[in-house]
Amino acid sequence: MSATEHSDEHHRRKRRRAAIRHAVFTRGPVRLSIGLLGRPRPGGSFCVNQRTIELDELPDELCGLRVTHLSDPHIGELITPDHLPGIVEAANNLGGHVIAVTGDFIDFSNKVLPHVVDAMKRLEAPLGSYFVLGNHDYLDNANEVKRAFRDAGLNLLLNTCIRVDHHGRRIAIGGVDWADKPGQLTRYVRSACRHMNGDCDLSILLAHHPHAFDVAHRYGVHVTLSGHTHGGQVLLSDRRGRKGSIGLANLGFRYTRGLYSRGASRLYVSSGVGSWFPFRFRCPAEITSLELQCTY
Repeated sequence: MSATEHSDEHHRRKRRRAAIRHAVFTRGPVRLSIGLLGRPRPGGSFCVNQRTIELDELPDELCGLRVTHLSDPHIGELITPDHLPGIVEAANNLGGHVIAVTGDFIDFSNKVLPHVVDAMKRLEAPLGSYFVLGNHDYLDNANEVKRAFRDAGLNLLLNTCIRVDHHGRRIAIGGVDWADKPGQLTRYVRSACRHMNGDCDLSILLAHHPHAFDVAHRYGVHVTLSGHTHGGQVLLSDRRGRKGSIGLANLGFRYTRGLYSRGASRLYVSSGVGSWFPFRFRCPAEITSLELQCTY
């Protein structure tokens, strides 16, 4: 079997497993509810949170910089395209200088891709909106997702970065593509960080999987933004950060939700604005406004 054939077979196996999971945990509950679970709720089905991230030696010109962080919309049958206008409106209303979206735009099928791309184009931030892909974006046809984002002029960051200026200071915003294995994730993060190295006053890395932080902090990345865990969705305790939340995400992740620190580097793990199964306990979906401040 050639490498291409092996890769194709691996993808088919992943999609078959995902189809079973989707039928049991997503499509089944939605249909049993006669579609009620997939309808947008008045006021939205997520919280809007405000958090502060303190950084050592952040230049005065960048103090107060706000990053709006979205992750894991999972647009499909449970979180439908009808939810997108409310998500976009809430994100834009936060008035962030930067908007970062850390993957899993698609839940299972690319049929919703035109709605997703149109919604992402409507995000508004003076320093731009930036995107990386998650594992669910690979379940159908990731190349199609990448083409659609690029054709729409969206800043999809795949192991590279973009530099922007703010009040005379340089900000490097990098992004990591989805990686199936830890070694691949390490290589991708290193590649993105190499592009980010150089003359910048603030570095921000977007990575769907929070374990990217293990490499990013070694490269001195100031802020890493991730999702993927959904915060566990089901929590026994709802504290955040180190020695905090205890729930389903602890079974597979070192960083489950909220803010983490390693030296001068910070990680924020979003609980996600969407879901792939219709139950949350002590862990609401979220959009987060992160304000950067200097530790004096």
